[in-house]
Amino acid sequence: MTTVYDRQRPAPQTHAFVVGVGRYPFCDSTAVAARPGLPRKLAKHFTSVSSPPRSAHRVVEWLIRAQSQDTVAPLGSVELLASPLANETGSDSIERPTSGQFWDSFYRWRDRCDDRADNRSFFFFSGHGSAVTDQLLLLEDVGQPHRPFFHNAVRLDQIVRELSSCLAGTQCWYIDACRSIPSALFEVGELITSAAVPQQIRREVRDCVMMFATMPGAKAHGLPDGPTVFTTALLAALDGLAAERISYPHWEIATDRIVPTVNRILRWLHHGNPVQLAHADGTPTGGIVRRLDSPPRVPFRLGFDPRHASSGAKLALQAPDRPALYAPDPHPGTWDGDAPADYYRMKATFSGRFKDECADLHLLPPHIEFDLPVNGS
Repeated sequence: MTTVYDRQRPAPQTHAFVVGVGRYPFCDSTAVAARPGLPRKLAKHFTSVSSPPRSAHRVVEWLIRAQSQDTVAPLGSVELLASPLANETGSDSIERPTSGQFWDSFYRWRDRCDDRADNRSFFFFSGHGSAVTDQLLLLEDVGQPHRPFFHNAVRLDQIVRELSSCLAGTQCWYIDACRSIPSALFEVGELITSAAVPQQIRREVRDCVMMFATMPGAKAHGLPDGPTVFTTALLAALDGLAAERISYPHWEIATDRIVPTVNRILRWLHHGNPVQLAHADGTPTGGIVRRLDSPPRVPFRLGFDPRHASSGAKLALQAPDRPALYAPDPHPGTWDGDAPADYYRMKATFSGRFKDECADLHLLPPHIEFDLPVNGS
């Protein structure tokens, strides 16, 4: 089965479709060794990878843990297609992300989204992708013999157009796939994919987040034993780092905050030199997709100017009505941690070499980095 969560109610809900493709049996070396010409040239770019199924499972775990508790649009259902993880042969309960299974799941998901105008749709794909004029999402059976190479791929523009005709007023698309263009693609000519989605009339402009994991023409990166770089940043944003106080006192996540927050997180995780940056499309108009029940925890990186003053310093953060937080001792370099969003006083005390100093900090998502200026005693 592909429906791994079903709690549908007559109220605004989030309906999710999550796909993680890690196995490409028709593209691996043994499968293409006897296939000359163009299929072989293309297949070498789309061999099996380990991160996408892990990313898909991580997204589903987050949806069930966090989005199910939301008070604006709690989780109503999840469709999941995922390749088996490494060293697994598969699961009777999780269907493989093949072309046939994709379209069956897509239309079940679309029908649920179409139930109400105040529903939210959530689509996440992780796997191989490519783009010439259209973004292709490559499913497990891409490259199947005796068919055009991309027959079992999905054109993103087609499924976006199909969903745009349904009632769901807020639609979120997260595409964790490469957008690079292998040179062999220029020999393909017309990109022939399997299902021709009917041309639907778009009812109106949607509140639509369309986020690609990387820039046009670039690659998306994964980790051997974990989720992709993009998935890590996306879930951090949705878990609270994209939140702001839109309607006081609530911390809420709006559609127009998600993409810029993901890119700020990517820069933060890689100390200003991200391996990739997300690319935005769509028409996000600021609709609320989550309301947090408490302030989000905000990562911080605190140090001193000059940096060597951190040696032997005692550093603390104090907020009204909260216990003080103390840096580990000793803490050469910076103090990296996190704390609930709030107003804090940063206090530094020294043993003789520098004067004690303090500063007021407002910890706001998605993160804060600050060096406290200090002077010699």
